[in-house]
Amino acid sequence: MRSGREEPGSKEKLINLENELTSCKHDLELQKEKMKQELVKERENYEKTIKSLEQLNKKQEKNILQLQQSLENYVTHLKPNIDIDIEKVRILAQEYGCLDEINVENPNKPFIKAILQCKVLDQVQFLSYILSNYRGSDFSLKLDINLKT
Repeated sequence: MRSGREEPGSKEKLINLENELTSCKHDLELQKEKMKQELVKERENYEKTIKSLEQLNKKQEKNILQLQQSLENYVTHLKPNIDIDIEKVRILAQEYGCLDEINVENPNKPFIKAILQCKVLDQVQFLSYILSNYRGSDFSLKLDINLKT
């Protein structure tokens, strides 16, 4: 049977356990605060990245609009004295999956302009891809300069 007496050293054990518990709680609070700081830093990095991407996107949109305007000016002004190879335009239209018929009597200039614009854009995209593979080399120095401005 147990009497109302405490075992010897049980108070010290209890105090040690309470101290250990307090120490563990303190360590957990420190870890929690450290994790919060890391998450805040990570969120800030994501926000910076998103902002940079948004700026890049706006710049690309502006460049695309300028390119579209240049293409419009270049392709839209097909003068009457320009010889159009209707057969090659037909082949190009078929490559793009277009079903519109083009013939010499009715050349459908707006359609031809659209097909030529698509071809020019595809070529620009293709050349851009090729140049991007040469980043850092003398071959793509102009591309690198353009990307940094």
